[in-house]
Amino acid sequence: MYSLVPNIEMDDMSSIERRFSEAPSTISVSSKDSIVHIMPRRRHDRRKERLNTELLTAVQNSSYSDVIRLLDTGASPDATCRPSRVSAIHIAALQGDSATLRELIRFGARCSVRDRSGRQAVHYAAWAGQAETLLVLLRADPSLVNSPVKPNPEPDHEMECLDSWNHDHDLLNHLVPDGVDLLSTPLHLACKTICYKTVELLLSHGADVTIKDAKGLTPLDVTGLYAPTNDSKPNQTNKPEGKVLSRAAPNRHGHFRASAPGFKMAVLASDSVRDKQQEIDKTDDKPAHRIVTALIKNGAKMPKGNVILKEGSVINQNKMPVTTLHTAVVNEELELIECLLQNGACLTTWNDNGETPIHLAVKKWLIEPLKKMISWDMQQTDTGYSSIVDVRDSLGRTPLHLAVMQEWPTGVALLLESGADVATTSNDNESVLHLAAERGNKPMLEELLSIPDSRKVLEYRNSYYHTPLFRAVESKHLPCVELLCENGADATTATPGDVTLLHIASLQNSPDILGYLLSREAIKVKDVLCKEIKGGVTALHIAAKEGYTECVQELLQVNCNVFVMSRANSDRGGTALHLAAEKGHLEVVKIIIRHNIKTVESLNADGWQPLHIAAGFGRSECVKHIVNSGADLSASVWDDTGRKTALDIIMYCVPQPVDFLEELFDSYMKGNEHPLNDPACEIKLQYDVLSPGDRCCKQLKVLNAILNNGNQHLQQRLLLHPLTESFVHIKWKQLKIFFSLIVMLHVILTLSLTILAHLAYVDKGPSTFIFVCSEVARVGLFASLIPIILVEFINVAQLQRYYAIECESWVKWGVIITASIVGIVDPSLPWPRHIASIAVLLSWIELLFLLARFPNWGFYVLMFSKVASNVLKVLASFTFLVLGFTFAFLIHFEAAQPFRNLIEALIKVFVMMLEFDYENMFEQFKELNAFSVIGRLIFITFVILVAMVMMNLMIGLAVSDIALLEKQGRTQRLAKQTSFLSLLESTVYNARLLKILPKRFHEKLQKLRAVPEYIVIKPTSPIDSSTNDIPKCLKESILNRIWSSQTNNEDLELTVSLHDINYKIDKLADIVHDKLTDATSSSSSSSSRAKKSKCSTSSKTTLVDSKNTNTLLEEIIREQKLIKEKLEKLEENVNFTRTVHMFQDQPQILTQPPNYI
Repeated sequence: MYSLVPNIEMDDMSSIERRFSEAPSTISVSSKDSIVHIMPRRRHDRRKERLNTELLTAVQNSSYSDVIRLLDTGASPDATCRPSRVSAIHIAALQGDSATLRELIRFGARCSVRDRSGRQAVHYAAWAGQAETLLVLLRADPSLVNSPVKPNPEPDHEMECLDSWNHDHDLLNHLVPDGVDLLSTPLHLACKTICYKTVELLLSHGADVTIKDAKGLTPLDVTGLYAPTNDSKPNQTNKPEGKVLSRAAPNRHGHFRASAPGFKMAVLASDSVRDKQQEIDKTDDKPAHRIVTALIKNGAKMPKGNVILKEGSVINQNKMPVTTLHTAVVNEELELIECLLQNGACLTTWNDNGETPIHLAVKKWLIEPLKKMISWDMQQTDTGYSSIVDVRDSLGRTPLHLAVMQEWPTGVALLLESGADVATTSNDNESVLHLAAERGNKPMLEELLSIPDSRKVLEYRNSYYHTPLFRAVESKHLPCVELLCENGADATTATPGDVTLLHIASLQNSPDILGYLLSREAIKVKDVLCKEIKGGVTALHIAAKEGYTECVQELLQVNCNVFVMSRANSDRGGTALHLAAEKGHLEVVKIIIRHNIKTVESLNADGWQPLHIAAGFGRSECVKHIVNSGADLSASVWDDTGRKTALDIIMYCVPQPVDFLEELFDSYMKGNEHPLNDPACEIKLQYDVLSPGDRCCKQLKVLNAILNNGNQHLQQRLLLHPLTESFVHIKWKQLKIFFSLIVMLHVILTLSLTILAHLAYVDKGPSTFIFVCSEVARVGLFASLIPIILVEFINVAQLQRYYAIECESWVKWGVIITASIVGIVDPSLPWPRHIASIAVLLSWIELLFLLARFPNWGFYVLMFSKVASNVLKVLASFTFLVLGFTFAFLIHFEAAQPFRNLIEALIKVFVMMLEFDYENMFEQFKELNAFSVIGRLIFITFVILVAMVMMNLMIGLAVSDIALLEKQGRTQRLAKQTSFLSLLESTVYNARLLKILPKRFHEKLQKLRAVPEYIVIKPTSPIDSSTNDIPKCLKESILNRIWSSQTNNEDLELTVSLHDINYKIDKLADIVHDKLTDATSSSSSSSSRAKKSKCSTSSKTTLVDSKNTNTLLEEIIREQKLIKEKLEKLEENVNFTRTVHMFQDQPQILTQPPNYI
């Protein structure tokens, strides 16, 4: 604010100095945004500036005597503030100080001077409603009556008019709002503030009522725009928008504000002037009415609106920023509204927001103005004019649309009473039913539906092709959905993209609406697929993909097709279960599988099952549930990298896959609710995960998938799992007769090959007996070789990758090739003898490999193979050391015996690892010379490095971890048993063979290979020898696995129990401490009182102490019992480990004969 205090106190000096420390000692004659011109000033100029500043302060304070004194002293009558260019005449006009204004004019002040915003003193006076100062100005310069506000970036003030620089210039910047429109005349400003006397004065001096400001508004249009606020209007409704105009200090946007920092005194000064003016205006009951009448008498014209339809939209040929009628509606000036309407005001004119006065009244919940306008409209309708109750705004909405949007029941009722058309639609083709349904206002929707014409728009579609029922479903308002359906809305309707109401309800997760629609005719479209551009899905797809379990349940209750495939490219043609598995919605997966178990085998467009999708996206919980529901881990699919099983995808995508699969296998070994040491305890081993699907199909597909995966860690963990081991054990016992036949074929092959080679190359002769024996051996060779070749081809197709990496496979084919050569080629040739020797060796080695499949004998063979493998690895690691000694001996002995060449030298070095042969090597070199010394040094080095270090290291590493070797041996044995059993399934139990065999043999084969669907083990019950199917070591492994699982599950419970026991002990200690403290204090007080009171009092105290003691003992006993129970339970759980190792007998196996795998 412009300070009225001429003296500056010392406390304020520092702040003023800081504020103006960077200000130049210049006179600025340019605009505030232009370059400052620096000109030299004299002492006289500075004195003039000080006097001008004091003059502005005196005018601001309405100090007439100080004004006269300063003018006489030499102050300029045009004294002006530097930044704002507000002069003394502006301030005097604003404050209504006519005496000061006359003196300023008498001393030569210019009435036409403008501030930086282009406003003159006449504008200030008109704005403030100062009729006296306005009259003085008009008499001084009559041409100012129609003077507009013009931009004035370069004021033409003389330098001697400016005030000093060292004071607050902001005090005059906001006397009049910055938002006063350009080209506004004094009449515009007087009409805005509805000061009738000022308007009347201006009109009497010839003010033009037709002049328009920069926005194209006449004085009539802006009348009342800044009218004083009336807080006691009886018709004001409780609506947040309310009044927006005020007569307090306006900001630069033309809206008043109560205060602004830095110019409080100026606001107070102007407010006092306005308060006086408002007190005068209060004597006039209808200032706006009188102003409008006066303007109309002087030729003012009302703006006319012309609402037309063009290209499907509503436009208005006459759009005004504001009209008097709009302002009157906002201010609830009922008499003025009536006056305007009677004088031709148009109800169809739009304001800046594209709203007619009727829309504005509805928007602000102004019931009385709305009644007034509707009443006048009805009167005009009676005289032959068309009703405008359905007039449109810029969005094509009628007042009824707006009232429904605002959920204003009073307005809706009034408009309906006035005949508003419910069938009218907006620019986006929305009817009032759309709006009511969207907002979920059932009473309003009910009222609208009671209008007969509402049936016309019940199925109208908006720009999104949505009916009112669509909007109700989108907004999740069940009462509105029910109301619309009961009134005939079509529940089967769909958009052009085949998006039904069920799609929308599923997308919005509205199970209640979904259930209601499915109970009506919408059930006919329950399986409709929308177009690909809209997603290509059904309602069930949407609910499953989003994880909306309740919606899925509602859809499945009406038997929606769970096998429908999505058309969306991103979904790859998946079913609802595929989509739920992809997103990891476990509950949805459970619901769909529970509804139809066959969905686990459904395929998408790529041939992938839900198990593959869940595994590919790493949804471990979904994978587990799908597998438990019967999905096949060996089911294979094709992708860019080739063929993969579900097990392979799990290994690639699921976190910690081996641990996950092991836990999955653990879940198929379940105990009942009894502890393992309870006689009623039973452990059930289910083999569904190893043999899913049809019981007559191949049983070892999952185990083959484990072998073909190639991950040794996976094979070791899963093949040694008790579930797998017991399954293979039972299966092997059922089918070992076939293995015996295969072994017999290999024995026949080996014996025939050995006899044939021996007779051909050892016992040569023309004897007839030898010839016959050779031919018999040849027949036996080929008779056994042909079925072996067929078996190997089947084995290749079955095991694939595992077959290729197995050493035994190459040995078999070596036997087949070499044996075939021996049986075909003439033995008289020299080279077949070498082939025969290799063939005989390989055939006997193959028998060793076959022996490895027997559970009892094969373990040692496999350990031998692992030790041999380790030895070869160590030798390979020390190859350079061996080669070094080989070349050293070869060179030192100059290719003499026994190092005549590289091959013999290398063989001799290998032999020397076990047999040094020192005497033979150095016997002829007994003389002491360089040759013998160096040779012996090389030999000693060889003994130390190779014989001692390397050989011992080799043996140590080969057998360092016996437990690991044992585990690896067991794994290889199970792998070989599995591969052989798989071979038997492919060979003997194929579909073609079963069709050829009689039904009786078919049943025998099924029974022969039978593995029960599950077995039950009773840990504490002795077992009969006739049912002794599980070895003891395997039983212990099963019990240990169950115990580990139960221990992990009970860890948390035991921890909680221990914490609870600790808490009870602490609580008991606190109770004892508190009771003893109370008893001690009570005893002390009783003894002191006994000396001063009677004996009866002492006896009562003793009785109380006795009761306290009894209570204490009861609490201690109760807590002791609770702790004892906890400890007994804990002891029972801990002692179980002893029980596990007490069983010496085999478990009792309970099979289920009717169901076989």
